[in-house]
Amino acid sequence: MTIEELWQKIKTLKLFYHTLKKLRKQKKVKTVSIKNKAGAILTKPKDVLDRWREYFEELQDEEIANTSSSENETEKNDEREAQEHAANITEEEFTEALKKIKNGKSPGHDKITAD
Repeated sequence: MTIEELWQKIKTLKLFYHTLKKLRKQKKVKTVSIKNKAGAILTKPKDVLDRWREYFEELQDEEIANTSSSENETEKNDEREAQEHAANITEEEFTEALKKIKNGKSPGHDKITAD
């Protein structure tokens, strides 16, 4: 039944919204099945929970492996870029930049302070 049909049937706004609210709150069917690695469907609650646990552990392990390798890559790239930039900076540029840094501030990623 569409909203327009419902409105034609009910005709009063208060009853219309009351009925609409009732329809929205009807219990929805929940799916309690999942496929295992082999593709078989699991329906027992314990099996479903075990499969979700296994799935998230795999995700976590994969994320940890990806994070550690990407962190190593990032560190290597940062070091390489720092060396390339350091070769292009003159002593005058360094001195001027150091004068612009405020005292008492915590160091940035380069670990340089004005103190």
